[in-house]
Amino acid sequence: MYLEIIIGACIIAIALLLITIRTNSAVVFFSVCAGSVLATQLGSDASLLSSTVVKDGDLNKSIAYVALIVLPALLSAIFLRSSISSSKSVFNVVPSIAVGALLALLVIPQLPPGINEQLLDSSAWAKLQDYQPIILVGGMISSVFMLYVTHSHGSKHKKHKR
Repeated sequence: MYLEIIIGACIIAIALLLITIRTNSAVVFFSVCAGSVLATQLGSDASLLSSTVVKDGDLNKSIAYVALIVLPALLSAIFLRSSISSSKSVFNVVPSIAVGALLALLVIPQLPPGINEQLLDSSAWAKLQDYQPIILVGGMISSVFMLYVTHSHGSKHKKHKR
């Protein structure tokens, strides 16, 4: 039961943080997706590079993969803080929750073996995996909608001076 609370609290904490700093969660969602691609493509190279600092092989691999997943999202959140007006914050809720859930889905399997075994065997993990398609599709659709809402459309009837 406590693992469900921990996973849920992490997802909610990430979502609340993104909403509180008024960052564009759509961009952060896509940054998490990009981080996943980075971890898949460059994880072993990053792990090899960081092995000069961290000697424990499992811990080194976990740190490298988690850093590649989280770093693009973290930088996006920092650079885009205060980019959403208060009136558009309501549209930011679903992408923020999707960011937290997607981070949980991507980071938990990369944790060191002692930690992730407990989490991967929990009922919360099974439920989270059951909702993975909804998280991905819902996050994608809500993020695209969020980008549309926050995009400055400009006036269609602009007059050009000559």
